[in-house]
Amino acid sequence: MSTSVRLATYVLAIAGVLTLRSHLSGQVAWTRVGEAPVLGAGPPGAWDSYLAGHAFVLDDGLELKLWYLSVSGLPYDEKIGLATSIDGGDGIVWEKEAANPVFPGIPGTWQARVNDCCVLGLPGGGYAMWYFALPENTAVGAIGRATSPDGINWLPGTTPVLPANAAWEGAIIGNPTVLFDGATYRMWYSGGETTNSSGIGYATSADGIEWKKYPANPVLKATPENPFGVYRPFVLFDGKTGTYEMWFTIRTPEVDAGGSTTGYATSADGIAWCRYDGNPVLAPTEAPGWDSGFAISPAVLFDGNSYRMWYTGGLEEAGAAIGYATSQWTIPKVSFTVLPRPALDSLTIDVDATRSATPNPPLATYAWDFGDDSAVVIENDPTATHTYAQPGHYVVKLTVTDTASKQGAVARGVDVQLSGCDLAPWTLANIGEPLFPGAACLEGEADARCLRLSAGGRLLSGTSDQLVYVHQQVAGDVVLTARIDETLQAKDGWEVGVMLRESLDPGSRHVSMLLAKDNQTAESRFRARNRPRTDGFADRTNGEAATAPVWVQVAHEGDTFIASSSKDGITWTGLEPVTLPDAPDTIFAGIVAAGRDVRADGSFLALQAKVCVALGPPVPPGVPFRRGDCNGDGGRDIADAIFHLGFLFGGKESSDCPESCDANGDAGEDLSDAVYLLAHLFAGGPAPEAPFPDCGPDPEPAASLGCTRLECQ
Repeated sequence: MSTSVRLATYVLAIAGVLTLRSHLSGQVAWTRVGEAPVLGAGPPGAWDSYLAGHAFVLDDGLELKLWYLSVSGLPYDEKIGLATSIDGGDGIVWEKEAANPVFPGIPGTWQARVNDCCVLGLPGGGYAMWYFALPENTAVGAIGRATSPDGINWLPGTTPVLPANAAWEGAIIGNPTVLFDGATYRMWYSGGETTNSSGIGYATSADGIEWKKYPANPVLKATPENPFGVYRPFVLFDGKTGTYEMWFTIRTPEVDAGGSTTGYATSADGIAWCRYDGNPVLAPTEAPGWDSGFAISPAVLFDGNSYRMWYTGGLEEAGAAIGYATSQWTIPKVSFTVLPRPALDSLTIDVDATRSATPNPPLATYAWDFGDDSAVVIENDPTATHTYAQPGHYVVKLTVTDTASKQGAVARGVDVQLSGCDLAPWTLANIGEPLFPGAACLEGEADARCLRLSAGGRLLSGTSDQLVYVHQQVAGDVVLTARIDETLQAKDGWEVGVMLRESLDPGSRHVSMLLAKDNQTAESRFRARNRPRTDGFADRTNGEAATAPVWVQVAHEGDTFIASSSKDGITWTGLEPVTLPDAPDTIFAGIVAAGRDVRADGSFLALQAKVCVALGPPVPPGVPFRRGDCNGDGGRDIADAIFHLGFLFGGKESSDCPESCDANGDAGEDLSDAVYLLAHLFAGGPAPEAPFPDCGPDPEPAASLGCTRLECQ
């Protein structure tokens, strides 16, 4: 292996949501201290004779400790060493630990080679380390965790705490940086779909061992300006202002370490980031400087007034070492919170940036970009209010300017949701913990069978669902019918319809009939989904194109499920029966809705739908109804004629059983039906056609206007 290729392997090849630009200046300007590294490789033959870099620096209250990656120049021999500051904590003069390497890895295991690490002090004493681990002879690794009483003697875990299990990180995962706020551990880490393209992911944990990755990873990724991506993050959180600051490596092509630099970004939530518009903030020096090849992999401390950075620098063919640079706090630190509002005002947000601070007080202007093509600039007031047109996830950006004309900016994601309400006898469940939680409300007291829904999640593919489900638990055989009246989402795709499922677990067996739209330009169409095996893949059967209003249905008898669809509620198309062996007697029946929450640009517009639903036992062909009972209240009186006239001439909604309004039985819905019913009620005219006066099916189903009202009274 050539020296340049070997160095690229060690320095580069091992390794959201919305990326916003910010126009900042100030502490992003770094001054190198001295003309030589502060920690370099060891003498020939030493365990760290070729490379000492990728430092993590911890101020434990007594001294500065620096853990670092080092190699001897031999392939696949990465190890972690420790050095301690011996200059009163200035961080310039370091003494290497005599017991180095303090963490050499475990030969023959998934952590035979150990790489970039992050170390935190534990609340009860001692230290925890998260590190990039690899087996021999492979570049795909995982993130492990080890503990130590003294930072020298480490006990590693037996399994990775963060393996690569997503497509975007399939070729690279590692380089963790971890923060702990007393309740939650937060990790940012490197990942890449290929070794030539990388990004930064985000995960959270309650104990530092069991981690949950952010579903919309990566939160920072390649851009046209940085096509090879970003990696090796280091994150600080300022508890006074609520600001996250990230320094990261801007990579150049693999096997070309030369030119790689350090960038800077800020965030109010650790997920949505504003990149500094003048990146990189630290670049290689001019030749023949010791770090004229690359300046990467930062570790930063902040004391309230100034910043200190330890970074990895070197020449393309001459190893690597750790350099030191400083910067003053000269630009505003910005953050904002979203204040809670009453549920009925849920599409309106109140934001407050009071915690933002600047070394050049006071802050003069607050420029808000609310993520929906609306913006406002406010002078001398850190608060603002904004109302959105529809529910969804929006990335809000704030840029502040102080009296010295210095600017700072951050972004954060904001969920804007419809207000929920009492759904009895229905219950709402967010199955699979969708990023954007669902909401539902009964449309109104006059028509408690219709639901207004808002949903995130994802389309019903894969082995685990992520959706909103408004359901009832029912025993025995059942038919679930719904009329999908309205759907709205500006982009991405959605599915909404009826579902019978075995349980509320994400991998439950289910059978569904849906109206679906795959993306902004696709036609909506009928689609059947079913998962015949628990935790198995969901099958899909596409039907014909259709637009709301449409009717969908799933019938269940024993182990047999039949999904059907209709464009008019009269003529139905049934699919082949689906068998779920040993289906339980009690199942869940309800309305399912899922948007396609990919957040490719950080934002997401929620699916909105109106669905009118009927749930009941299996019925013979033709849904039972009572002719003349147009409003569905169980009687036949003047209110039914008024209901029908309101539909014909007053813009009111039609009945969910149009056939009941066809009083004269001529298979039409017009003025003659109201006249016919009024004549029967008050002028001795003939009675409506059968079924009348008792409830029953249509005697001529071929000419029926349709009926989805199963609770015939």
